[in-house]
Amino acid sequence: MALHWRGGLRSFAALLIGVVLVSPALGGPAYTPVKLAPASTVTPPAELVSTATDFLKAVRTGNGDAIGATIAERLTLIDGALDLALPRHRKSVGPFNTTEDKLVALSNYIGGDVEPLPDGSLSQPNQLKAARQYIVDALTDGQSWGSDPMLKGAICSYAYRSYDPKAVKKLADQLGEPSSALFYVDAPTPVLKSAGAKAEVAATLMPDLLYVVDYQTDAPIYWHAIHLPDGGTGFIAHEKVELRKPYAGGICFGRNKSGAWQMIAQVSTSL
Repeated sequence: MALHWRGGLRSFAALLIGVVLVSPALGGPAYTPVKLAPASTVTPPAELVSTATDFLKAVRTGNGDAIGATIAERLTLIDGALDLALPRHRKSVGPFNTTEDKLVALSNYIGGDVEPLPDGSLSQPNQLKAARQYIVDALTDGQSWGSDPMLKGAICSYAYRSYDPKAVKKLADQLGEPSSALFYVDAPTPVLKSAGAKAEVAATLMPDLLYVVDYQTDAPIYWHAIHLPDGGTGFIAHEKVELRKPYAGGICFGRNKSGAWQMIAQVSTSL
């Protein structure tokens, strides 16, 4: 999948902003984290699971006929940016003359992972290889099946997490950070007052909210500096917590006119 990133409460207000303060903040701007919708998961029907299983086998073995039959004649390509304040873009392509044409079109929307020739140009063999690998990764990376608001009725190899890009930009501007600095955590996560394993806890970050990395504070190696919602800066160790991003990447399926499942879209995140 392309670029896939993932104390008791002292007051009701602390719960609302998703942080539990252990001691007064040391200073710096306070902020309200951006709300992040839970992953929109879907249980795929047995027919789709069978189609996806056969499709994966065909892509791995290079069965062109089976690949071509599973990829729809018209495809939706959705591209998102690392900058979370930018909206995703959708483009429709097709129909195609050959299966190779379908894969070449898909290779242009995988986040820039096609290996170029020495002169910087792209070769069709490299494009076909990259497109096939993207499909394999999408079907084997362990994400939950889900839906995407930009693809009504489709079932995707990922579960999209919605948020407000305008709110992201507003918060990033407020703190003087890039919009790509926002992140979320999968479980309640303590943030320490200083970069040390024995440091006291300054706050606890909660799931389903977007917080902000503090790039204005120099963090020691192996540590992240984090803007605390009630002001000030805390620290999280690299090896203990993954700062996840609500990026989307994978492939999506829909039913054709005969009722069969086909790959109808590819979704990626790029620069």
